[in-house]
Order: sequence, then C-alpha cells, then structure tokens
Amino acid sequence: MAFKPASFTKPVTDFWSRLSLVWRLVVVTAVLIITTAIIQAAAVLGVSSYVASGLEGQRVDSRLRAASRHISTHIEEFRKVPLILASTPPVSRIVDHDEPDAASQPGDLAIWRRHLGAMFRSIIMADPSLQQARLIGISDGGREIVRVARTRAGVEMVSEANLERKSEQAYFQTTIRLSAGDVYMSPVDLSVDTGVIEHPAQPIILAATPVFTPTGELFGIITVCAAPDVWMRNLADLAGFSKRFMAANHTGDYVHRFEGGSEVALDGHASSGVQTDWPELAPIFKADGPDTMTIHEDGHMVSASRIKFNPGEPSQFIVLATDSDTTGAFGDPWRLVLLGLILALALAVVGVIAAYLVIRPLKSLTSAAREIAAGGSETPAADKPAVPPEVGEIGEALRIMKEAVTTRDNSLRSSEAQLRAIVDNTLDGLITIDRASVIRHYNPACETIFGYTESEALGQNVTLLMPSADAAEHIGAMEHYLRTGEGNVIGVRRELTGRHKSGHLIDIELAVAEITVENEVLFSGVIRDITERKRIDRLKSEFVSTVTHELRTPLTSILGSLGLLRAGKVGELPDKAARMISLAHDNGQRLANLINDILDIDRLEAGAMEFTQTRENLRALIELGAERLAKEAEAQGVSIELKDVPADIELDTDRDRLSQVLWNLLSNAVKFSPAGGTVRVQAQKSGANVCVTVSDEGPGISDEFRPRIFQKFAQADSSDTRLKGGTGLGLSITKAIVERLGGRIGFDSVPGSGARFYFVLPARAVQSEESRQREVTAFHEDAARDKPRSGARPRVLHVEKDADTSAVLGEIIADVADMTSVRTLQEACCELSEQRFDLVILDSSPEGPMATRILQALTHHDGRMPRVLIYSVDEAPVLAGDFVSRRLVKSRTDILALKSHITEMLQEPDPEIKRSA
Repeated sequence: MAFKPASFTKPVTDFWSRLSLVWRLVVVTAVLIITTAIIQAAAVLGVSSYVASGLEGQRVDSRLRAASRHISTHIEEFRKVPLILASTPPVSRIVDHDEPDAASQPGDLAIWRRHLGAMFRSIIMADPSLQQARLIGISDGGREIVRVARTRAGVEMVSEANLERKSEQAYFQTTIRLSAGDVYMSPVDLSVDTGVIEHPAQPIILAATPVFTPTGELFGIITVCAAPDVWMRNLADLAGFSKRFMAANHTGDYVHRFEGGSEVALDGHASSGVQTDWPELAPIFKADGPDTMTIHEDGHMVSASRIKFNPGEPSQFIVLATDSDTTGAFGDPWRLVLLGLILALALAVVGVIAAYLVIRPLKSLTSAAREIAAGGSETPAADKPAVPPEVGEIGEALRIMKEAVTTRDNSLRSSEAQLRAIVDNTLDGLITIDRASVIRHYNPACETIFGYTESEALGQNVTLLMPSADAAEHIGAMEHYLRTGEGNVIGVRRELTGRHKSGHLIDIELAVAEITVENEVLFSGVIRDITERKRIDRLKSEFVSTVTHELRTPLTSILGSLGLLRAGKVGELPDKAARMISLAHDNGQRLANLINDILDIDRLEAGAMEFTQTRENLRALIELGAERLAKEAEAQGVSIELKDVPADIELDTDRDRLSQVLWNLLSNAVKFSPAGGTVRVQAQKSGANVCVTVSDEGPGISDEFRPRIFQKFAQADSSDTRLKGGTGLGLSITKAIVERLGGRIGFDSVPGSGARFYFVLPARAVQSEESRQREVTAFHEDAARDKPRSGARPRVLHVEKDADTSAVLGEIIADVADMTSVRTLQEACCELSEQRFDLVILDSSPEGPMATRILQALTHHDGRMPRVLIYSVDEAPVLAGDFVSRRLVKSRTDILALKSHITEMLQEPDPEIKRSA
C-alpha cells in the first residue's frame, strides 16, 4: 500500500486544532526548549555562576540599604531629643532661676528639678533605646543639675549627692562652643563617659545641645545617651540576613553581632574586634575609605556599607556588613542544566499547571500589596516556594517597601510618644481650636486651670472657658479675623479672664499661634494661670499705696518744721544743732523722694498718671531744672553748662512731667560727676522732633549694667556708685514718662569717659516774638490793674485736716499774708461767704456737688474769684472746667518753694468768671 502524506498529517492537524492557545504555546515552547537545551547548557555553565552572584549581590545591597535607612531614621529621631528637651518649661524655669534679677524663691529650683526629672523619666521609659538624660550647668566645674538613668532596677533619677562634674569631658567642651539649635553627636563607643568598658559591653551614642539664658548667655547643656544596639535588635531577621551580620563603629569595635541565627553578646575585648574577624573590611574603616564594599572569594560574598550620622565629623560612622554564600544562590550549574532539561520535557505535560502557577503568584502579590497599603503584615509572595524569579523580584520590592513603611510607622509612633510625654507634663495649658472655635486638643494642665476634664472639653466651643461678655467679643473677633485676616491676637501675649467649671473667674495669660495641619487652619494657644500673681500684685500695690499715703502727711509737717528751724525762723541755732537739723531735713527729703518715686512707678504701671498738655518753652524748663540743682552742684564742685540750647524751641507737653525728666537726668549727671567736672545740656531740633542731651564726665556705665539701667531699683554694683545714694527708680520713671509723652530715650557711654543720656520728643512750631510780646504786655497790664491795694495785707484761707501742717504753713507765710485755717470744705464755704480772701489753699481737689458749691463760694459779686492752690498728699487731677491755678504735692515741694508759689500767686490778678446770660 502506497504512503499518503495527507493521511499521515491529518491526525496531527486534528490534534493541533483541538489544542487551546495555552497548550499550543506549551507544545511550541517544549519543542524549542528541547531543541536548544543542549546549546544552552554550555552557555549556562559559563554564566550561571556570574548571574547567580550578581543577583545575590543586588539582593544583599538592597537589604543593606534597608538596614541603613532603618538605623539612619533612629539616629535622626535621636538627634531631635535634646532640642525638644531644651525648649521645655522646666528647663526654662531652672535657667530663669539662675538669673540675677530672678523673682524665684530658693525652693523653686528643687521643684523644677523634680519636674525636669519626671519629664526625663517619661521620655526614657517611652523609648527603650534611651539610657540617660542630663541637664549640666557650666558653673561649679560643669556639675550635673539633673540626671535620670536606666539601670537594672528601672529608670531612676540620680540623687543630688551623686551628681558629677563633667567640664573635663570632650563632649562638654565641644557642646558649649555650639550655637543655639546645634547638636553635638558623639561617636558610637563602648564607653562615652567613664572610659571604662563594662562587661557585657554596652555601645553608647550621645547627643548634646547648649542651653542659653534669655539674655543669650550660656547656661549649660542637655545630653541624652542611647544604646544603638537596641535599634539593631531583630534587624538581621528584618533585613533577611541568615548567616553572619554585624554593625561596628568607626574604630572597628562591635556595636551588634549576629551569627548562626542568633545575636552574640559583646565582651568589649580588642581581640574580638572587626579587624580580627573581618580583616577584608579594613579599607572601609579608614577615614578616606569607600562608603560601600563588595568582596567575592571562595563562593562567599562580603558586603559592607557605612552610615555617616555626624555631618560635622565625616570620620565618625557606623559600618553594617554581611557575609552570604553565593554558591547556593541558584544551585550547582550542572544541576541547573539537568533541571532545565527536565523542566523542558515537563512543560509539555504541565503547561496548564505552569500557566496557573504564573497567575497565582500575581494574585498573591496583588493581595499582599493591598494588605501593606492597609497597614497589615501579610508576607509577600517572594517568600513562598515555586515562584518565578521575575515575580520574586516584585515580591522582594514589596517586602522592602513593607519594611520601610514599618520603620517609618515605628519612628512616627516614637516621636508621637515623646511629644505626648512633653505636652502632658508641661505646667502650661495647651489648647487647640478650629475655625469654628471648637476645642480639638486639651492637655492635662488645662484640666487643672479650668476644672473641665478632657472628655468634657473636647468638641465644645471654646467660649465654654470664657465669661459671657468675653464670649460674644471672641465670636465677633474670630469672624472678623477669618474674613479680613486682621486682628491683634496672633503672636501676642495677652492677660485675660477665664471661667472655671465652678463658675468663678480666673486670671490667665494667653499666647495664640495660627497653624496649618493637612491644609486645615487651626489656632493653638498657650495658657498660664496668673491668678495668684495678680493677687500678689494687687496686695503689693495696695500696701505700697497705703504706706506711702500714710507717710506723706506727717512727713510734710516734719519737713516743714525742720525747714523753719533750718532757715532760722525760730531763732539762731548752735552750729552742732544746725548740722543735725540739716542732716535730718536732707534725709527726710530723701525719704520723700523715695515715696514719690514709688507712687510714680505704681501710677505709671497702672496707667493712672495724668498728663496735661500745655505749650512750654524748652530752654526755660532746662534753666529751671539747672537752677533747682545749682546749690547741690556747687556743693559738689560741679558746673552745669547749657550749650547750644536754642531759646525758640517750644513743645506741646506736660510741664511737670518734662521737668521731672530733666531733674532726674541732671541730678544723676551732677551726682556722678567728679569735683571740677561739667554737666553739659544740649538741645537741637531735627525735622519734627527735638533731641535733648545731658552729658557728664563721670565713670560711665559698665557693660554689665547696660541691659538693666532702665529697670526698677537698678543700681550699678560698684561700691563707689552705691555711695552716691538714690532709689534706683529715677531712670525707670524717666523712661516711662518719655514714652508716655510720645518720645524715646537712650544713652551712650564708654566706661571711664562719662555718659550721655538723650531723649527725643515731638517738636512744635514757634510762636512769633511779636505775638509773645503782646501776651506778656497784656498779662502785666492785667496784673497791675488787679494788684491788691498798697498797704492792704493779703488774706489766705487754708483748708487742711492735719493741724500740724496748718501750723507749719502759718509760720511759713506769716511775713507775707494773714492766714485763716479750717479743716473741711464745708467750713471753707462758710468762711468764703462771710469774708473775702486773696488766695485759697486746698488739701484736696473738690469733685461733684462739692466742686460746684466751693466754686459758688469762691465767686465774688464783681465777677472775680481768688486764686486757688491745691497743696495735697497726692497729685490732684485736672477736671473739666477746673478753677484751680496751681497744683503742688506736699512731698515734692519744700517750704521755700511753697512760700515762693504763694508769694507769686498773691501778685497775680484774680481770674474772671464768665457768667451766662
């Protein structure tokens, strides 16, 4: 029978047509693999070893990079810890306590040390790697102020008796030379502090930052120690290192060892260092060595990478290294060839299974990727058997991504725990609200201040913590700020009133900052309870006011009597008695000045000091001040020179306050000038301002005293300076008055070459000389017309509750006028209705109905009234429609000045009273 090709190929054709596309691919692939298997075998023998080694190198490098990122993340978070601690309130309070003008009590330091110790303990307990935290001062040989350390017994605060001095340590000397915000990182070492290696050895890394006072002076340093081996625990498993893995410092000392599937304890002996166990890695430990190394030998591959954690010291680093077996990466080459042939044959039978096996890992990888995105921990498909290399690489990438995400999550959790410990332990209240004023964050300190618990406050409107009146104002201010961006609250400390849960009001200090979190605008506030401070301030003010007011009246009588004796009004005194009277009078005047200064400071701080604007000639005021000081300057051998003070400068100012400023500056200059010295006063107009300068030839102002010169009760520390006397309030009062007058004050000084104080006030245009002359002529014409008749003795009515003061005043003016004394304004009205007086002296300013009544009693039938002088304990206020000619304060006016005022006023015309129709 003849052979027919068509009948021979038909079964094959029918079989091929019944195959699916997958099976057709399997058959073709099987034939091609079988055909080329022998050709490929020779090539596989040559390149399989190289390929296996390269793939293994890539995997090892990838794992080393993941391990390096893990360590670098921990180091970067550790670097932030001392900066966070340095900005906490306990550190600020301890630093403030060390300031010379600190108002803290001696026991406050111990309290703040305990608070800081509690904060150190919370942070160390929250992070297992932290071993020790310290605050070290620069004084007393760098003695530790607070130290908290982790021991076998737990985390403990070291007693004060066991605190040590650290000024000789290298990290201390390096850190104190840093600027604010800089951090010193020590090398990783088995012992940073004592120089003695304990067994088992404990690697340590130290971070430190300097702490400065508010004035910028170095106070000390904050140090934190961590055990880097804690960061590396389980790192071998996480990175997939199954054989040898180690971490070492820049000198080759082990920081972490993993061999044979378990961690190896460190003994700290030089004989067991990396130089001995890993000699092939010697180049990477050199300062100029490579950052990575890979060494192939005898079927092994040693890979190493170093982490530079200190930018300022590139020679300090940590080296990570692993030793892997490359011969077993893909098996023996001959066995690979045999396996390829077997697989080629098997593909024809198991093609469908192969297709399924390709699809299944892809599904597994998809599932693992979704699990990682959701924060789960499913193992990627690369770790499962029977996975193609391409799919395995994808699985490896997913596994590395999972490790990076896990590391970042752990770091975030650690940072969050540290921040939570700081916020929960601070003594200031921290509160955050959103644009709708709803409370979003509320720390434990707020619970203490307001009485509401966190659960009660969260979600509530912040007006819950305000009085009703302030709540409405807050809502309006918030709406205005959100609409316009204008407001005076952000970034400003303000004293406000809060409402406690019990309903009572509390005084608080609030500072608000605007922050943006995930594109949401929030407002964060720092709240401090100042109720007790306010109460103490009120008590102090009340006490000062009461004491000074009670002292002024008897002091006036004392000074007046002493002045009469001193002036010889009661007869000549023996020289010794006259000296004692002068001494008593001078010291009494010093006491009066102190009382005046204290009351001025009190009124300035309370905003109660009144300022009356009048047009004044500057040169006249300066000449008046120089004249008042002439006697004192002459006694000290000092001359006062008015140099370049134009006569045509006029100001709209308060005459008495500006005179007080000039007196303080001139008296200081005279007081500190040497015998034979000259005090020079200059004034010049510059644009819209006038600058007045007072210079002396004294010792000048030391650099140490400059920052405190305008503070209350501030005096230079020199014993020669203190001998000059004074209250230390004059310059503080002067600065406050100048600023209230719309000006500014400053000084220049070179120690040993005198001082120059200057102040600048707004200027005013000068009145023409012709207009001035017309006013002067009119004044003198009125005075001549209304001057009392020749030969008529002036009559004075004195209203004074204190009989002693009245008696002294009667003696003072006995030679110029007849005086009638009464004790009350009612009695004065009776006297005025019966007799006519040329001058009325009141001991207080009448207000309300009494002011109207006394004005009616003062008015004469001819439409004129006597001059009125207020001679009172306190400064009399200027009232609308006031009829008072002059106001004098008893403790500021001596008897000669008082008599001069009275004599001048008796020569002035009585003011006219304009009557309505």
